[in-house]
Amino acid sequence: MTIAVPTSGGWTLAATLEEDEHGMLWLVWPNRAPGKRYGQHLLTAALKIGWRISHSTPEERAALKAYGLESGTLQ
Repeated sequence: MTIAVPTSGGWTLAATLEEDEHGMLWLVWPNRAPGKRYGQHLLTAALKIGWRISHSTPEERAALKAYGLESGTLQ
């Protein structure tokens, strides 16, 4: 999945969509910061602050639909 971060001047993020043991969807991506293996952000929180999904696979779209997040979140 590709995430567009409008407040960054066009920066995008390649992330995977992962569900945790509590049924929450997370965006997870490799992190180049020293000592960190990955970055993560709760999907609903990312969407609330203006991040947008600019590309997703059919499987990711199905997962979003199952959570009721398909409407208005895909560009």
